[in-house]
Amino acid sequence: MEARNILANNLRLALERRSLKSQAQAASALGIAQTQISNLLNGRKSVRLDSLEMLSDALESEVWELLLPPELQTVLNERSGRDLLEGIRELSEKDREAVWQMIQKLYSAGR
Repeated sequence: MEARNILANNLRLALERRSLKSQAQAASALGIAQTQISNLLNGRKSVRLDSLEMLSDALESEVWELLLPPELQTVLNERSGRDLLEGIRELSEKDREAVWQMIQKLYSAGR
């Protein structure tokens, strides 16, 4: 799955968790234009890293959560996965980056 589509899917899920049902509601809550939300949700545009960080902050999530492939989302939805996620959140930024790199390597190796 392409990164834009992964982001679109995860963004959609994050908006649903916050009960933001329309693109207009999402745009208002996140402080960005509705056209930008539409482009992201439809995988039409890439996003700059600083914009991705702003989105994750507004959604009270981590950048890597917005980029996590669906296969790994399933793991995190299980009880042990939620425990793992909480453990990762308690790590230092440097250690979280190392975990993210390991996840990317594992995901790439499994293709």
